[in-house]
Amino acid sequence: DGTAGISIADSTGNVSLSGTLSAGTLGSSVTVQAGSPIAVQLTSSTSSSNTQWVDFDNALITDSYKSYRICFNLVIPETDATEPLILVSIDNGSNYLTGIDSRRMYHQMTSATGHGHEQTNEPYIQMGTDLGDDPNNGFGGHIDFFGLRSTDTHLAFAYANIIGKHNTASYWWDNGILIPKGGGSAINFLRFKMSSGYLAVHDISLWGFK
Repeated sequence: DGTAGISIADSTGNVSLSGTLSAGTLGSSVTVQAGSPIAVQLTSSTSSSNTQWVDFDNALITDSYKSYRICFNLVIPETDATEPLILVSIDNGSNYLTGIDSRRMYHQMTSATGHGHEQTNEPYIQMGTDLGDDPNNGFGGHIDFFGLRSTDTHLAFAYANIIGKHNTASYWWDNGILIPKGGGSAINFLRFKMSSGYLAVHDISLWGFK
């Protein structure tokens, strides 16, 4: 009658459907067949009014997933020439890790010769440079995290791609990121923000990979 769960047990322990499973949620204890990677959207944040930052806390960054991806479906900064940053924490945002190396290759979308390299060592991840605030433009892309929850290494690793307006031209930034954790602690908090100003428009989602 829809008021209780359903438990199915037979000699094989298998469940087969002849129709379509049209809705439902996979819990964190569901085992995925080897060789069949699966991504689960853990949360999303969307707004067309000024937002200071978007946080992913220790209720989301857990041992349930080995790798994580943040998708920037659209971000339009509130101020011009501002940097897209991610702050990283092992204590749920009370303090942030320092000495993060972000190495970026940039490519001008309208020029085969407009390219170069940038590097920063800061208490944040920098994924691009001087993003523009032009209405109906903005930027998009993603950042993948590896080893956030591992206690076997003092490092975590990330890779990011960002495409968007830089001053008067559009660019693509290809990023490699090395995150020293200062020990074998697990990372449990990520904060996305601009280096100055608000997010005027944003559509951002966090995904977990088993």
